[in-house]
Amino acid sequence: MVLYRFADQGHSVVGVEISELAIRDFFTEQNLSYSEEPIMEIPGAKVFKSSSGNISLYCCNIFDLPRANVGKFDRIWDRASFVAVNPGDRERLVIWVL
Repeated sequence: MVLYRFADQGHSVVGVEISELAIRDFFTEQNLSYSEEPIMEIPGAKVFKSSSGNISLYCCNIFDLPRANVGKFDRIWDRASFVAVNPGDRERLVIWVL
């Protein structure tokens, strides 16, 4: 998986995924231990962090996630969110990411 390769190369990786199962599967498939914490600003949302600290995966709707929670990035990799999001929300997604 691309996220793991980036992290394995020494990069800090932040992801957003709506499916908690997909996040848990990622950590299991990569044989990574992790912790989880609630995101207080978003009811029911969580952040999953690798024990090494270089992977943080937010389980929530990206539009609910305050940009301040994730910080700024040097690079952005979008595997499938642009095509998965409703066409009417694509401009909003681009604005959020930038």
